[in-house]
Amino acid sequence: MSKSADKFYPTNNVKIDLRTSCTVEEAAAKLIGWMKGHVRHAYPDVVDDDITPDHLTYTDSLGLPLHYQLALLREAAWNRYNEAVCAKLPEEIIEEKYAELENCEELISKVVGYLSDINEEINKGDLSALVVDQRETEFSGELHITLRSLDKWARNQYQIPIIAELQQQSVKVEINVDRKPESHQDALADGWLSPTLTRNLNVSFALLIEEFVSKWPEDFFDMGGKLIVKNLAAHLVKCASVRHDISGQKLSAIEDRINDALKELDGKPKNRRALLK
Repeated sequence: MSKSADKFYPTNNVKIDLRTSCTVEEAAAKLIGWMKGHVRHAYPDVVDDDITPDHLTYTDSLGLPLHYQLALLREAAWNRYNEAVCAKLPEEIIEEKYAELENCEELISKVVGYLSDINEEINKGDLSALVVDQRETEFSGELHITLRSLDKWARNQYQIPIIAELQQQSVKVEINVDRKPESHQDALADGWLSPTLTRNLNVSFALLIEEFVSKWPEDFFDMGGKLIVKNLAAHLVKCASVRHDISGQKLSAIEDRINDALKELDGKPKNRRALLK
């Protein structure tokens, strides 16, 4: 970080961001490397010609609409280049300032591309990999995307992590060893999910999958007899869309569950010809 950034990032003036979702513009900002982490520096009250993109790496918020923030960055870069030219500074310094100006314009193009990709993904509706935070969206009046879904999508789409390190923390559940659940429903309610029960549930799900797809092989199998998991997941998403009392039925999540279940049956479903017998 440049020395000039010190005035923008006083170490004793930070903000903690515990939000689990962000706006579309904030999502694009995160994709270009801004607003990193959960411990952020307070946004500067005054933005002058010293500002560069690195000032926004750990900023707590955009502070301004994204297009305006980008315009300020470009204007600051232009002013530094123009001053270098007017002052007849050495050619290498002028070239350096011009390169900074070009970088700002490239950054603007990147943001436009990211915003387009995000909007296209959101417009897929129930098939979208980006999960809308309904509560925050309704509360703020502005569409919010969950950070976890944005992280997963960005990693798959661009190999860009949004959450620095996804902490897959196991939930510690206290179990009363003197009391065994009387049914699968009780087991789930009590948090008592043993490896055996998990496997049995997956096997049951996999058997249901085999039975279901065998009725419509043309829809769910490719010409080589391989199950097209995404087609089946999309069908289940469509089924879930008519219900308003269930959640957690996103395409990517269902695909993962199907694949996990099928692993219990030798890692793959029976091929198409076997199912048609």
